[in-house]
Amino acid sequence: MLFAVTWAWLLLGELPAAIQLLGGVLIVGGVVLVRLDELRSGTAAATIGAPAPLDHANDVEPVP
Repeated sequence: MLFAVTWAWLLLGELPAAIQLLGGVLIVGGVVLVRLDELRSGTAAATIGAPAPLDHANDVEPVP
């Protein structure tokens, strides 16, 4: 988001409205909260390793 806002400002001379900035802050804040929760619960460490092999070619990974 920050990259897009910076380029829009530099290349097009456009600045986002307050509501757009608020939306960006809410999105980034939500991502940070989810990452903190994953790190605290230890689920991020389990997903970093190699994926578990699937039994069949058409199997999909389970949704946690």
